[in-house]
Order: sequence, then C-alpha cells, then structure tokens
Amino acid sequence: MGSDFAIGAVATCIADTCLFPLDTIRTRQMVRMPRVSMLREAQSLVRAEGVRALYKGLPVHLLASAPGSGIFYAAYEAAKQALTPHLSSEAAVGAIAGAAACLASLVVFNPMEVVKQRVMVQRDVGSAQVLAAVLREGGPAELWRGIGAGALTWAPYFSLYFLAYEELTKHAVALLSRPDPPFLVSLGCGLAAGAGSAALTTPFDVVKTQLQVGATGLGARRAGAAASRSAFAVARDIAAAEGAAGFCRGMLPRVLMLAPASSLTIACYSTMQAALKRREEAAAEEAKRRKGKK
Repeated sequence: MGSDFAIGAVATCIADTCLFPLDTIRTRQMVRMPRVSMLREAQSLVRAEGVRALYKGLPVHLLASAPGSGIFYAAYEAAKQALTPHLSSEAAVGAIAGAAACLASLVVFNPMEVVKQRVMVQRDVGSAQVLAAVLREGGPAELWRGIGAGALTWAPYFSLYFLAYEELTKHAVALLSRPDPPFLVSLGCGLAAGAGSAALTTPFDVVKTQLQVGATGLGARRAGAAASRSAFAVARDIAAAEGAAGFCRGMLPRVLMLAPASSLTIACYSTMQAALKRREEAAAEEAKRRKGKK
C-alpha cells in the first residue's frame, strides 16, 4: 500500500502541473457572467494578469494533490483486492473501487478545491490570503463547503473512468498477448475513458464549482451568488437563468484537462507499478537463488 501511495502521488502531480492552465480556464468559465469561450477566457486572463495567472493556485493544489492522490490510489488498490474475490467482472471492480477511492480522498481534496478555485477567480490574491479569508468568514467548516456536490461530481467520474479503463485495457492486453499493457496502450485507454467521463459529469462540476466559489471574484457577478446557497439552489438558479446550456459551462477545457491528465496519471501509475512489481519479483527470485546455494 505504501508503494501505491507514493506512485499515485508522483503520477498525479506530474499530470496536474502540465495541464493546470486548463483547470484555471475551466473554473473561470463555470462562474463567469456573461459566458465566454475558452479561447477568449484565456486571452483576457493573460492580457490582464500575464501568463503566470494561468497557474494561480498551483502551489496549494500540489500541496493537497500529493497526499490526496496517494490516499486515492492506496484506497483504490485496497478496494480492488477486497472486491476481486467477490466479483468476476474487472470493469465492475474498477468502477466500485474508483468511487470508493474518490470518497476516501475527498476529505483532503475538498479544502484545496475551495481555496484553489477562489484564487483562480480573483485578481492579485494568493492562496494564503484566500485561506485566511475563508477561515475568517466561515470558519474551518467552510473548507469543506460543497463536499456533497464534490462527491456527486467525482464519484461518478472515477466510477465511469475505471469502468471504461479496465474494460479497454483488458481487451488491449488480450490482443497484444502481454501480462501488462505498454505505456502507450495505457495512455490511449486512459485518454478515451477520461474524455467520456469528463463530458458526462460536467453538469455536476458546474454546480460544485459555483457553490464552492460563492460570491468571490468572478462569482460575485452571478445572480444570487450568496455563500449560503445549497447545491440544489445553485442547480435551480442555473436552470432558470440559462437552461440546459448552463450545465455545460467549461465542458471543453474540462475534457481537454481531465482526459490527458487521467490518461497520463494512470499510464505513469501502471508503468511504475509494473516496474516495481518486476523489481520485487526479481529480488525475491535472487533471494531464493542465494538461499538455495547455501
């Protein structure tokens, strides 16, 4: 479990750092009024605050992402081991394990999401300033604001993701007649699984993001952007103001971010895990050989 924790943390941090600008654009698109395109959002942000603004909130994101992702993958592997004797379908095991791992890690990820997203939608503020403001205005409980909406966003995402990923890699491994999928195969399977899962769960993410940002920064321009609203009230307001289209805000940057991020993470994770497994097997074989000589 310790190796799963470390490998998951490293793999996620690599992927998240590479694709973080898309997360910034996603967040801003989901709360901005009036709505603008992804390209226009990026242009206006860079023009006003410079290229570095695309990475606003990255330090706090990585601070939580490393332990959060470690917990996620350790919980994922533990859940898979517990479920495998009882379920014959690898895809079903992956789906349930993915949802369980998400819920286990959300306690770490949610505070980071609240702080990170509020940094993203404001100008000239840092993570420490936003954290101080959050604690001053709502106390520690404010850091877990929208955790229910977060569960409704990420549990279905990871359930769908691992369901698709496990099914795709099973067929790929069978076609290639190999025990483990090569890096590029894992990358391709993860990309396909991530794109579909990201698109299907975007409506939940819109509600979660608007709820967690509240009335700060760009969020203050939305009608009824009070900090005390529930997820249901946010969804009702979106439907009344924009209809179904309002729940698709930020879908393009979300897909462009999560598909390669999830793909790169799972490919790195699977490759490092397979390499570690081979190393442990080689070490065990060597120890056995030496013992036999004695």
